[in-house]
Amino acid sequence: MERKIIQALIEGKGLKRICQEYKVGKDRVRTLRSTAIEYGYLNEARGPGNNPIPNYPEIIFPDSIDRRSLKTSEANQKLLEYFSWIEVHLQAGWHKVTVFEELPIKVSRSSFYRFLDRHKLQEVGRSFRRVVPEIIHKPGEALILDWGKLRDVVDEESGSKRTLWFLTGVMGHSRYMMVRLVWTNSVAVTLKAIESMFQELGGIPQKIISDNPKCFALEASRYEPLLNPALERFASHYGITMECLPPRDPQKKGKVERMITYCRRLYEAHGEAWHGLEESQEYLNKKMILANTRKHGTTMQQPINVFNQEEKIYLKPLPALAYEVEDYAKLWSDVMVMCDFKTNTILWKKSLFQKR
Repeated sequence: MERKIIQALIEGKGLKRICQEYKVGKDRVRTLRSTAIEYGYLNEARGPGNNPIPNYPEIIFPDSIDRRSLKTSEANQKLLEYFSWIEVHLQAGWHKVTVFEELPIKVSRSSFYRFLDRHKLQEVGRSFRRVVPEIIHKPGEALILDWGKLRDVVDEESGSKRTLWFLTGVMGHSRYMMVRLVWTNSVAVTLKAIESMFQELGGIPQKIISDNPKCFALEASRYEPLLNPALERFASHYGITMECLPPRDPQKKGKVERMITYCRRLYEAHGEAWHGLEESQEYLNKKMILANTRKHGTTMQQPINVFNQEEKIYLKPLPALAYEVEDYAKLWSDVMVMCDFKTNTILWKKSLFQKR
């Protein structure tokens, strides 16, 4: 706009005409006229000056100095000495408050944050992200499991409240997802739910990955968890490997962790009415068809297509007979215990050392 106004003044256009043509005020035109005369673009007789107007995009007038930039505080001078130190530690992933707490000098918190804004160090902290290595699974390698609470169900006759849970399974390569509604995560219920997932997949993956529920691990461990004997027999029957992840390390099964809230969102349109477990399972099955045909946010592909085209052929065939949960006797210290895993009850106990 300044270039156009000065060019109009050189051409001899009047003040009123310039204001009407460019929709600007008279004071702005007068100021530009005085500045143009000062820089030699315009002479006193309102004709061309000795200096030609620079071609675009070169600036006509240099930027004015912001007087506030000439002022600096004592805290800013101190922090300037540690500019490199602050930048290096922000790039290393330190939080801004940690950098402030570890500063070798004493300044106020507000002065420190103003220093970060002034020197654009806030962006250094935001741009850094701790990179978690992506866990890549081969086709047919892993079925990843996790539990989540779906809702509370109130019995209309007794008025008692019962929690409804869901077991989510995600294939590690294709991100194909399955959901099974369960009342409990007992051994029998869990293994039956996993078997139904095998039936839906039409085969068996190489391993199952999960955290450490009691139906899977009697004792959680970072290195060598103690697996439930019923689970070991189940894995032997289907020829799969059970992998119980270390405690408090959900990132190692993030592919299924993020689906827990997604499953709840898929169910929210169902409403609070309760028509039985089978009806809710059928409702979620329809939602799973929708979920598996949408493009996955990470792979940008439809999970159902990736599963059918790349992963299904690598699954092992199903055995002729399904696994039947059996009773199991375990020796704990000096006591023999017989358990029924179908009901998760202790049938009897017997001491191995009798009093003489």
